[in-house]
Amino acid sequence: MSGKWQALVAEETEDKEEANEDDSKLKDMLQCTICHELCVRPVTAPCQHNFCLKCFQSLVNRGGKSCPTCRQEFGAKFAANPRINTALTVAIRSFKAGASSAAAKACERINDSDRPDEAFTTDRAVRAGRANAASGRIMVTVPNDHFGPIPPEADPRGQGIRVGEWWKDRLDCRQWGAHFPHVAGIAGQSNVGAQSVVLSGGYEDDMDEGEWFLYTGSGGRDLSGNKRTNKFQSHDQKFDSMNQALRLSCERGLPVRVVRSFKEKRSSYAPSPDTPVRYDGVYRIVACWRKPGAQGFLMCRYLFVRADSEP
Repeated sequence: MSGKWQALVAEETEDKEEANEDDSKLKDMLQCTICHELCVRPVTAPCQHNFCLKCFQSLVNRGGKSCPTCRQEFGAKFAANPRINTALTVAIRSFKAGASSAAAKACERINDSDRPDEAFTTDRAVRAGRANAASGRIMVTVPNDHFGPIPPEADPRGQGIRVGEWWKDRLDCRQWGAHFPHVAGIAGQSNVGAQSVVLSGGYEDDMDEGEWFLYTGSGGRDLSGNKRTNKFQSHDQKFDSMNQALRLSCERGLPVRVVRSFKEKRSSYAPSPDTPVRYDGVYRIVACWRKPGAQGFLMCRYLFVRADSEP
C-alpha cells in the first residue's frame, strides 16, 4: 500500500512541476515588458512585445520611440493610436481563472481508497508531525452514522472493535470507526442522534465513575477568531446541534460508543499515556437536563450508563 501511495505522490509532484513550468512560460508571454506584471488593457507592439496601455503611453510621453526589450521602433502611427489587443485580454482572463482553479484543485479531497494506512501530512501542512496531519484510510466499512459496536463483518480483521482496544491518537481512532471526528468530542446529527463521545477532560462539571458518568454538552464558550480552545463559559448551553443529538439518543434509547482519552486527568478510569485513546464499549444516556454549572451558566448534562455485555 505504501508503494502505491508513494507512486501517487511522485506522479502528482511531477505533474505539478510540469504544470508550474508551463504556467511560468505562459505568464511571461502575458506580462508587460515595462512593469513585468500581467498586462492591464494590453497593447501589442509591431515587434510582438506586450505592454499595459498605461505603461506604453507613459513611455511614449517620456519620448520613447522603441521597444525597451528589442529596440525596434514603434512607428509614429502605432505610438499615436495604440489599440487594445482583445485576444490577449481574453487570454489573460483565462490565465487568472486557471490559476484560481489550480488553487482550488490543490485542496481537493483525496479518495479514501487512495489514502495511506496511517495519518499523513502534505506540503500544505503548517506544522510538522501529526498536528496538521490528515486521516489515513478508514479501515472499517460502517457509515459515519452507524450506531452501536463496530461488528466483525465491518472489520477487515474479522473481529470487530473490542472493548479495551486502543490507538496512539484520535486520528488512528477515527480510522477504526470508534469515533469518527478527530477533534470534536461528540459525533452525531441533531435529527438522527449521537453515535459516539470522547471523554477528554473538556469540562470541570464532568464526573466519571466507570460504569456511569456525567457528561457535559458542547457550546457556551467563545471560540471566535483564533481561539481553538477556551476554558471559560460566556453564555448558556442549549439543546441544539450536538447537544440535541445527545438528547435524541437519550429519548430513543440509542447506543453510544464511548472512547476515553488519557487527557482526562480527573478520572481514575482514564487510560494511561501508554494506551492514549481507548474504546470502552457502548453506553446509553438514561437522563438529560440543564442546570447551572461551576461557572454559573446553564449546562446541558447527560447521565451515561454502561450497556455493553463485553467486560
